[in-house]
Amino acid sequence: MVFTLSKRVLCFIITFTCFLHLTKPSNLREDTLLQGHALATTNRLISPSALYTLRFFQLDDGSEASTKFYLGISANKYFYYVWLANRDNPIHDDPGVLTIDEYGNLKIVSSTTTMILYSVEAQSNRSARASLLDTGNFVLHELNSDGSVKRVLWQSFDYPTDTILPGMKLGYDKHSGHRWSLTARRSYKTLWSGSFSLSLDPKTNQLVSRWRGAIIWSSGEWRNGSFSNLKSSSLERENFNFTFFSNESVTYFEYASVSGFLIMEPLGRMNASGVSYSCVDGEIVPGCEMPQPPKCRKDSDLYLPSWNSFGAMSRKGYIFDERENLTISDCWMRCLKNCSCEAYTYAFKDATGCEIWSRDTSHFVETNSGVGRPIFFFLRETKASKFIHRT
Repeated sequence: MVFTLSKRVLCFIITFTCFLHLTKPSNLREDTLLQGHALATTNRLISPSALYTLRFFQLDDGSEASTKFYLGISANKYFYYVWLANRDNPIHDDPGVLTIDEYGNLKIVSSTTTMILYSVEAQSNRSARASLLDTGNFVLHELNSDGSVKRVLWQSFDYPTDTILPGMKLGYDKHSGHRWSLTARRSYKTLWSGSFSLSLDPKTNQLVSRWRGAIIWSSGEWRNGSFSNLKSSSLERENFNFTFFSNESVTYFEYASVSGFLIMEPLGRMNASGVSYSCVDGEIVPGCEMPQPPKCRKDSDLYLPSWNSFGAMSRKGYIFDERENLTISDCWMRCLKNCSCEAYTYAFKDATGCEIWSRDTSHFVETNSGVGRPIFFFLRETKASKFIHRT
């Protein structure tokens, strides 16, 4: 009798729990934003197989303005934001919400600002919804009167940030002029757009890496399903796998790797699932077109040197205007071109900006507490002991 009663109670509990699961509204596994609803900081969209999450978040970049909010898509397996809606326009006043209005406009709205992600051609009411797919693509659909999908109005895949996922493109639309390209972050501590990019060059139909607009690497010609400058690279086999498509309207390479995604890193490295390829790391690789160093420098100075240690300089150096939006790579080039420059590092807490020191104006003080900045040097062996002072 006790066994029978326990069995009945157990069945009731299981049935009631299932009922609650089915009837209780929850945002934990929802993948779709409906028209007129709002996605706030307390909500999130999760793709059907829980591979990607769309949410508002804050980034601790070390700056005093700690109330900056971003909307982004994170890859749940890697805890990395693969797409950002407002990387260069964070919300400062309040978290804001993502919503679809009665016209079908997709927008981020806060108390003082409105950022339009998609705007309809004519302000006429239309039915729409937005869904986060298992590909990592966030898609706004126009709906028919019966609720079925009519067409795609907008998708995040058309606006890459620093990451390309399988199914995304690098190329251009010949009619609209729209381009699919990657732009690196300004530093590892900030989300702002940086100085390196990866795109398709319409003149040569090659993938090119640019630094402040100047080409520093090219993939080589596309032949028999591969790039000529990547044939000897481990990236060619799985990590850097593309397919090519071109017609009278568009030309693009579609990322076809099944092993992960490709990131354009802040220092100009192309990182595909842990395998990196770069011209700016001291290793000469096929396709590099780095600028020539001035006569006062050695050829080896063209590549980013390792920092001597964390610490500080005894005197303040020259700090470039913050409005120049410099990266540590830009700072390296500023120092490289200035023959009197012997050391440099970033100027601000978010690892951006530039501060440089001329020879004989300061010395390095190393700290053992881990406090300080990495100081980069252009040193001649005869001057190294004079320039660096350790405590």
